[in-house]
Amino acid sequence: MKKGLTLIEVLLAIFVLTIGVAGLIASFRASGNQVRASNDIFLASRFAQDKIEELKNMAYADLTDETVWDTTLIGGYLTTRTWTIITAAGNIYKEIEVTATWNEGGRPFRRKFVTRRSAE
Repeated sequence: MKKGLTLIEVLLAIFVLTIGVAGLIASFRASGNQVRASNDIFLASRFAQDKIEELKNMAYADLTDETVWDTTLIGGYLTTRTWTIITAAGNIYKEIEVTATWNEGGRPFRRKFVTRRSAE
């Protein structure tokens, strides 16, 4: 009786190893995509938060009811930042809403922040 591996055993071992390596490669790619997407969300959120901080630090009288937008490239994607200021009834506070929107991989993404600012 000969000792050793048959051709079928060798081919089966190669097949099993190939499936395992392919799974590892796929998981590394997926995690890389997640890291990039998380970074894009972080940068877009920061883009919106910077504007909301700027508006919160303005004089109350300088905050007029309006909707304004601007755009910039973030993570290779065109990102639009929209901010809206609405004065509440009786001028007791102003609501400030800032939204960052972008498309990534054909899918729309949005991050929205809302705060209120009183006269005092």
